[in-house]
Amino acid sequence: MDQSTDRQGNSQQGNAGGSHNRAQAAMHWQQASAWALRIPVSARIVFGIFLLAAFLMAMHSTFGGRDASLRLKVQHNLRSAELSVW
Repeated sequence: MDQSTDRQGNSQQGNAGGSHNRAQAAMHWQQASAWALRIPVSARIVFGIFLLAAFLMAMHSTFGGRDASLRLKVQHNLRSAELSVW
């Protein structure tokens, strides 16, 4: 009997914690949206274009189909080393 009472108490505390988390999330969302509204529209547009270009470059490199190769030539001795990339 005590265990079921403890479980009920824990579930009620969990629900209270969940509503507290939702309230905190809502507060953070309001603060973030107020902060975002202070950023000029032109800056938001430039940032959006930047993100779009980054996404398109990522898709191009992912699905481009061409393999890249890198050739390394390494020569070394006890006192020096030479690294050539081509």
